[in-house]
Amino acid sequence: MIARIQTAMTLYVFGALGLFLVAVPWTSVWDQVTVALLPKALGGWIRSGWARGAVSGLGALDLVAAAREARALWRGARRRGEGS
Repeated sequence: MIARIQTAMTLYVFGALGLFLVAVPWTSVWDQVTVALLPKALGGWIRSGWARGAVSGLGALDLVAAAREARALWRGARRRGEGS
């Protein structure tokens, strides 16, 4: 039971983080935060398309990890269903 909860929580964290990292770099929120929090030289680099794509790529990897966790959770549920 603990393993199922841990897998479900991992699925949730990776999924939510992945969606966030894929979407946010392409919104105005990204521009506002980078202007307010980062030095001017670093802020320009972070607002470049290359950096935004790199962050979105990390988000995509998180979504792949979430899909793998979902598959593991689904397979575990099916195995328990067949064993009963």
